[in-house]
Amino acid sequence: MKDIIVRMDAVVSNKTKEQLALFSGHDNTLEPLTMAWGTNSGESPPYAALMRIELLDGGLFFFVFY
Repeated sequence: MKDIIVRMDAVVSNKTKEQLALFSGHDNTLEPLTMAWGTNSGESPPYAALMRIELLDGGLFFFVFY
């Protein structure tokens, strides 16, 4: 979570020109992430679950797809 926030902050504050950061994991990765955001329903993520976080226009728009 910290790495994601640091990278997003660098994009928003124009400290990097990074255009893509790719992280991968399994349900045991998504479950703590959804718990940290307070969106966990108490159940494990479904099989083949995917989470995509996008920053567009230098961080002006923030999208989370789950």
